[in-house]
Amino acid sequence: ARRLLGLQPRLGPQRREAAAAQLLLLGISAEAALGLLERSPALLLMPTERLQERAGELRRLGLGGGR
Repeated sequence: ARRLLGLQPRLGPQRREAAAAQLLLLGISAEAALGLLERSPALLLMPTERLQERAGELRRLGLGGGR
């Protein structure tokens, strides 16, 4: 949780939590999701709606469940 809160400290916690939640809902492990957010901080800048759309597209392609 501390590592997540340390990412892009200027952003509100809701933004960080929303990005992490979408990755977790795809079935990605918490450690992998955090690593992805650390390597790709632009994900935190994306609007929550866009993250949800992209996650939905990945699920439709069968990429949910951490596969």
